[in-house]
Amino acid sequence: MKPWIEVDLDAILSNYKLIKEHVKKDLIPVIKSNAYGMGLIPVANALKDVTDLIAIGDIEEAQTLRLSGFNGALLLIVPILSREEAELCVHYNVCAALDSFDMASILSDAAKRSSKIIDVHIKVDIGMHRFGVKPEDLDGFMDEIKYLPNIRVRGMFSHFPLGASHITEEQFKTFASLSSKHKDLMIHLPNSQNTVENFDSLRFIPRCGLLIYGSMPSEVASIKLKNVIKLKANIVKIHHISAGQSWSYGYSYTAQKDSRIAVISIGYSDGLKRSLSNRWSAKVRGNICPLRGTINMNFSFIDITGFDNVRVGDEVALIDEDLKVEDMAKIADTVPHEILVSLRESIKRVYI
Repeated sequence: MKPWIEVDLDAILSNYKLIKEHVKKDLIPVIKSNAYGMGLIPVANALKDVTDLIAIGDIEEAQTLRLSGFNGALLLIVPILSREEAELCVHYNVCAALDSFDMASILSDAAKRSSKIIDVHIKVDIGMHRFGVKPEDLDGFMDEIKYLPNIRVRGMFSHFPLGASHITEEQFKTFASLSSKHKDLMIHLPNSQNTVENFDSLRFIPRCGLLIYGSMPSEVASIKLKNVIKLKANIVKIHHISAGQSWSYGYSYTAQKDSRIAVISIGYSDGLKRSLSNRWSAKVRGNICPLRGTINMNFSFIDITGFDNVRVGDEVALIDEDLKVEDMAKIADTVPHEILVSLRESIKRVYI
């Protein structure tokens, strides 16, 4: 028995519409990293009729989508870094992000050879210091690339490294000043966290990933989202453990009383963080049962003491509408994004 993930595509669509209503403007959905673990192709197809532009994280994702038959508009939000990426953007008709004149020239040449016009968005670095044109260099960069043939500048964007803060306010002012000179372009800025935390940033089009997948990136609960994902496994064995006995690696938990302990078919190789050992719970037949003992590579343990109707073969939910990704992330001392993208791609996704 293997774990599986249930993905509610209607909930993704509903969340997209809820966010769009909240921001009262267009919205760019982000489906990078296998659509945050939800499945690249099914999520892209679910969103294709409600948005004019979908953001991806690497050119391989574009290739996968195009070969699947997806023909919607794609924006590669990481600036192209090589000649190969430039050529593939042209081949697959992908809108490319740019932050260097050298890459712009290479893209221009590739587009010219193919007799295509490729749209581009300029990335500006307002403080993330990962990619982007420096603010003081933007005017010169824009002047340089406007003479390159076969590329057409259609957008400008940046990325906040922080949520609501004084630093973010200053970075917003910088970006607002820069973008004011280019009002003819599509300007996009806030990510999911800033979409719910920074009202001023909603002057620009948001790019949202996490929110669409039903998870809140902060304590600000300004949007009521639908749950998208259920992570499930099966009970494969049940043990009767006497008080004082321990189990699993390291004997990290000892029974305080006579107990029934169930082995379930999921472990850290599937993406269930080992740090959740003795700190998370699962749901069986509507009952919340704590994880007890160290999570193994392929299996884990839950305490089903007192629930006599639980049997081998029963379904176990480790993420659902009650066992939320955000809460799991807090316990594992990480962010919801990591919880989702850590779920192994080989785990079967069931779309409902």
